[in-house]
Amino acid sequence: MKHHEFDIPALFVRRNSIYKSLTSEAYDDTRDARTYTGTSAIVAHPPCRAWGKYQHKSKHTAEERALAIWALHHIQRHGGVLEHPRTSTLWHEQSLPQPGTRDEFNGITVPLLQSWYGMKAPKMTYLYIVGLTRAQLPQFPMELGTPLGRVENMSHAQRERTPPMLARYLLILAQQIEENKK
Repeated sequence: MKHHEFDIPALFVRRNSIYKSLTSEAYDDTRDARTYTGTSAIVAHPPCRAWGKYQHKSKHTAEERALAIWALHHIQRHGGVLEHPRTSTLWHEQSLPQPGTRDEFNGITVPLLQSWYGMKAPKMTYLYIVGLTRAQLPQFPMELGTPLGRVENMSHAQRERTPPMLARYLLILAQQIEENKK
């Protein structure tokens, strides 16, 4: 039996995701995340095409769009981290807090560049975190300057793939949230 570093659920991950080597609780499209009924803090990467700037061109369904809401509600009840692009309409449509503010669930939004964690382009991402204060967040590995790569020049799979350093960081956040609940 393979030992995993984390026992934190990671929901809506790619089939060939790095999360599968980090946690036994990785839910991809073959293991429906909506079947997760636990109360642990989670890491959620709900599909973003239904919320993105090109949503009008996407072939998403209402059911796919609802996955982000499902993940958001779990995090607001039990804690965790939701990752979505900065340009996602989820932030505005669900009245999530702007960076530097807090919502009624004590949730915070934290901006980061995925290039800080090894992505070949400066993909601007927001994390919605419930269960930690800004002061409790581990240090970000910020890099000055902008990587030369462009997200638009990456393949679909490259854009969707979570860099291993970022996956580990998000699992650490969710693990810290779980420890704070005890």
